[in-house]
Amino acid sequence: MDIAAAASVFTDPRAYADDARFHAAAALLRRESPVHLVEHEKFHPFYAITKHEDVMSISRASDIWLNAPARRSAPSRRTRIGRTSRSAPWSRWTTRTTRSTAT
Repeated sequence: MDIAAAASVFTDPRAYADDARFHAAAALLRRESPVHLVEHEKFHPFYAITKHEDVMSISRASDIWLNAPARRSAPSRRTRIGRTSRSAPWSRWTTRTTRSTAT
């Protein structure tokens, strides 16, 4: 596994289900690139901090490191689904139930 493949575990949902792959990738990154910039076309670039002492140091130095506003590590193209969709059957059901119980 090379460093690029190791960094891909942070953007591949299947990697979180494969403990051996995830831990091997994290171990490689801790050795070779403990503060690694992860770039993926579906996500905003972010740094993967893989050493505990680095994470603790960053969390204590809020005057140096920007802790807010938080940028979500979510796909840059967002799809409106779930409760925000007015056409969803459960949305109409929830709306009707809420209206009928509110009166």
